[in-house]
Amino acid sequence: MKKNGPGVVSPESDYGPRPAVHHRSPASLLSAPRAAVFDLLVAQPEPCTVAALARLIHQHPNTVREHLDGLVESGLVERTRSRSTGRGRPAWLYAAVEGEDNPGAREYAGLASALAAQLARTSD
Repeated sequence: MKKNGPGVVSPESDYGPRPAVHHRSPASLLSAPRAAVFDLLVAQPEPCTVAALARLIHQHPNTVREHLDGLVESGLVERTRSRSTGRGRPAWLYAAVEGEDNPGAREYAGLASALAAQLARTSD
């Protein structure tokens, strides 16, 4: 490890690449209005319709629907059909995806597991 003065370590150390900068949650990468819709959806105990979310956030349903579509595309929210209760099409229900704060976390976890298994097999 190379030191460039008191307590300053050069990036050319013997420990490999520098650790990644702390990851921000995907919700922090959203616009303020979209993050507000996401936060409201996270706080709900069960999936919600566009109309219910629009009433809670005091926005037009078309505005809320646009934000929800963006959240679905980004993988932060899932959309399912409600059960049919009569005439007409059933409403869409929206729910925040639980578990991962990082959409790519599952792939990295699989890679880390494979690496750990290989190390366990080949090390004493």
